[in-house]
Amino acid sequence: MSQSIVINGVTYSQPDQGTYPPWGDVQAAIIVALAQTTLQRTGGSFTLTAETDFGATYGLKAVYFKGAGTAAGAGTLRLARGSSIRWRNEGNTDDLTLGVSAENELEYEGALVLVTPAPVANLEPLTNSRAVITTGGGLLSTGSTTATEIGYVNGVTSAIQTQINAKLTNPMTTNGDLVAQAAGVPARIPVGGNGLVLTVVSGAPAWAAVAGTGDVVGPSSAVDGDIAAFDGTTGKLLKVSTREFSSLVAMAEITPLYTGAGTFYLSLSNYITTNDAWRKVMPRAGSVVGCSVYYYPYGTATSSDVQTNLQKNGSNLISGPVQAVTVGTPVANYQTFARGTYPFSAGDQIGVQQVTTNYVSAPSTINMRTTYTIEVVFD
Repeated sequence: MSQSIVINGVTYSQPDQGTYPPWGDVQAAIIVALAQTTLQRTGGSFTLTAETDFGATYGLKAVYFKGAGTAAGAGTLRLARGSSIRWRNEGNTDDLTLGVSAENELEYEGALVLVTPAPVANLEPLTNSRAVITTGGGLLSTGSTTATEIGYVNGVTSAIQTQINAKLTNPMTTNGDLVAQAAGVPARIPVGGNGLVLTVVSGAPAWAAVAGTGDVVGPSSAVDGDIAAFDGTTGKLLKVSTREFSSLVAMAEITPLYTGAGTFYLSLSNYITTNDAWRKVMPRAGSVVGCSVYYYPYGTATSSDVQTNLQKNGSNLISGPVQAVTVGTPVANYQTFARGTYPFSAGDQIGVQQVTTNYVSAPSTINMRTTYTIEVVFD
C-alpha cells in the first residue's frame, strides 16, 4: 500500500517496499526532491516561496543575521545602508522607521538622532523659539531665554560685560558731575560753581563766568546816545542808528494818547538823514489847528534844504515851506489853522514827513535833530 509524502509543496506517492511497478522510480524522485528543497548544513541559497512560522515557543539562534544588498561586514544584525529597522506604532496605523541617511547619519522617522559622548535620556518636548538648557541630572530642557534675546548677541566676538565695562566706566565722584570723553574713554567734569556756565577752552570743556561774548558784531565806533539797529537779517550784525534815545522817550510820551475833548499836543523828535515820516492814530474825531517844527542841523554837509509836511493817512494836508539850513544854525517854523480847516476822523493817522534836498557839499549827508509839535483839538 502506498503513502503520500509532500516535499516543497509537491506530493509524492511512496509505494511499499517490493511493490511493482515502479517502486524504484518513485523512490529516486523523492531522494532528488529532498536534496534540492531541504536546508543543508553546508549552507548555500535557500529561497523561500512564503514566510516561515516557527511557532509561538521557539525562535532562531545564530551568530548573526544578514539582510539583502551590500550588508554590513560585522555585527549581529548586518544590513545594507538603504535597509531599515521598523516597528509598528501603538495605533497600528503606520510603521516607525530607524535607518541611516545618505550622509551616514542615524535617523528615526526622518529626524537626525543625536549621538553624544554621553547618552541623552528622558528628552521631553521642548518649547518653540526658546534656548535649550541642561537640568541637574544632565537632561535637556527648555530655558527662559527666547530666540529674540539670543539674536541680540549674534556677532559678538568677545565677552559682552567686558565690552560694556570698556564703553562706560563711571568716573563720577560728586553729585552734579558731568561725563565727557578723554582719549576715547569716559572722563569726569567736576560740577561747576554757582553762576558758572560750561564753555570750551582749547578744545576742552571748562566752567567759566558768564561773559558778554557771542555772535553779535557791531561797528568800530558809535555816537554816544545813539540807538543800535540790526544790520541785515541774520540777527548777528549791528549798526549805528540815526535815531537817539530821546526820540523813543518822545514817542513814549504820547502813548497812551489823550482821548478827552479839547486841545492836545503831539510832540515828536528824531534824527533825520533821509525822507522819513511819523504818524499817530487819532482816538476820536477833531481838527489840526497848529504845527511847529524846530531844526538843529549837524553832520558833515555844510548846508541843505529841508521841508516838513503835515499829513493825514500818508497824504499831505499842508506842504511846509522849503527851509535852507546850515550845520550848527537852528531854524524854527510855526503855523496855525482855523478849527475845522483840517478835520480828521477817529482812526485817521495824523503826522509829519520831513524831506531833505539840495545838498551843496559832499558827502551828501546832513543830520538833523528835529522836534515836531502838532496841535489838535478833539471834538
